[in-house]
Amino acid sequence: WEKSRMRALLLYNQMKSAGKLGTPKPDVAASGVRGVMFDDEDQAWVARWHEAGVCRYRFYPVAEHGFEEAYRLAVNERTSRMEEMHKFMFQRTRFKSGRKPLGTSRT
Repeated sequence: WEKSRMRALLLYNQMKSAGKLGTPKPDVAASGVRGVMFDDEDQAWVARWHEAGVCRYRFYPVAEHGFEEAYRLAVNERTSRMEEMHKFMFQRTRFKSGRKPLGTSRT
């Protein structure tokens, strides 16, 4: 046990002296919302999400909506798409003989 502890401490000290130790950073984009970014080339806020393995985008140009409004629209688009994709759905879609659908009262 002491031998492995010494190896771990030696590795830790080597990593520390090489400057390779750091603190993990939170998973936050530069915009403050994951999946929302500003495109400098198009001067637009972009909302990004995935649907069935396909990457989808929606652009909100600053010239059309204004900077703050375009940002708000992009954030709303991203959050609504995430809520839509991650909402709870019952797995049973067909009913066998005499079974009541899930969620109905049994009393």
